[in-house]
This record gives sequence, structure tokens and C-alpha cells, in this order.
Amino acid sequence: MADGRTNDLFAGQEAVQRAARQEEILLSSWHVWGWRGPVVGGMCEIDECVPETIDGGRIYAYTELARLIEHCDDGKWIAEIAMPEPWGKNGRRVLLAREWIGPPRRLIIAARAAA
Repeated sequence: MADGRTNDLFAGQEAVQRAARQEEILLSSWHVWGWRGPVVGGMCEIDECVPETIDGGRIYAYTELARLIEHCDDGKWIAEIAMPEPWGKNGRRVLLAREWIGPPRRLIIAARAAA
């Protein structure tokens, strides 16, 4: 009969394996676009529908372009919405977990089309 410690061990191993799979999927999705991942000053697309703003509110910003401003100690990123055309949300800052930072697909597509 298994005791609670054995179940905790298996649960811990499962959590580690799940995190490793999620990381592999995330890196693969970036690689497909030829993107190496988030860097301060770099551009990204927001892959979260309604991210938290730095003032604690929420804003619909799915797939909007943003410039990564800061990588925080807690692992989150501060990004500033920066659509190329005049946009009412430009300049708004949001908090993004790493998994909600996507490649700047619009910019990549435009660069490929111009090449």
C-alpha cells in the first residue's frame, strides 16, 4: 500500500515533467517563427487575451505588438503596447508571464514579404 510520501513524489515528478513539456512546446512555437525569445527592448506579440496592466486593471490586447520593457524579479515581463499605426492602446503597459509572450508575427511576416 502506497503512503502519502510516495503519492507526493509521483505528483512532484509529474509536475516537473509537465513543466518540461510546456517549456518544449513554448520554445518550439518560437523556433517555428525563427524567434529566439523575449529580450528587453525587443518586440513581441501578446499571447494572452486580457493581460493585467501595471496599474492592476485588465485590457484586451490579444496579438497586439508590444515592446518588452523590463524582466521583473518574479519572472514576469513588463511590455508596452506598440502597434505600428495610431492605436488607442499604444503606450499602455501590461504584465506578461513568459508563456504569454509570442513572436512578433506581424513584423516577421512583413520582413519576409519585403525580402
